[in-house]
Amino acid sequence: MKPLTVVMFVGCLFCPVSLSAQVNPVNDFSGGISVFTIGGDATDATRHTPIGWQASVSQRIENDPAAKKKTPISIVGDFGGQFRTLDNGSALHVYEYMGGVRVRAGNVKKPTSVFAHALYGGMSKSVGSTSETGFMMGYGGGIDVMTPGGAYALGVRTQFDWLPSRTNGVWATSQFRITFGAVLMARYWD
Repeated sequence: MKPLTVVMFVGCLFCPVSLSAQVNPVNDFSGGISVFTIGGDATDATRHTPIGWQASVSQRIENDPAAKKKTPISIVGDFGGQFRTLDNGSALHVYEYMGGVRVRAGNVKKPTSVFAHALYGGMSKSVGSTSETGFMMGYGGGIDVMTPGGAYALGVRTQFDWLPSRTNGVWATSQFRITFGAVLMARYWD
């Protein structure tokens, strides 16, 4: 019974690899340092700039395998967290968790490519012992500068997002995030 379990585990482990070779995906994984600017509007007259992390993962939507031109559209998940100690000594924590669609311009086999995305999800913000959770949208894009050639490439990403959110019935529209980091791209093609 134990050998069968090991064989099934190994089979399940390598099954997604063989399937990914058949669908020819363009995946990317990125992470980096993000600067978030929040406040300065009706919800908070003071502008704060917490610093933290941001990570995203995307998977290209596969079109007809026989098609000459591949679709530039991907599904993306985007997550971030920023932190700062305010002047009054309380801690500000902001977390974003969104998903959406990314459109990439240009050929991902070239060293530089740009993208734009529309993201929707949630955010959590806490100041001291007070916290709130709400709806968040993210509209933005960025540029990837990759090492040339190959099925896998490592590079750098710069990303900018406008992040309006709604908490407690009030819209906060003066929120922006800029991220600098690394990106790993798996770019398989027919």
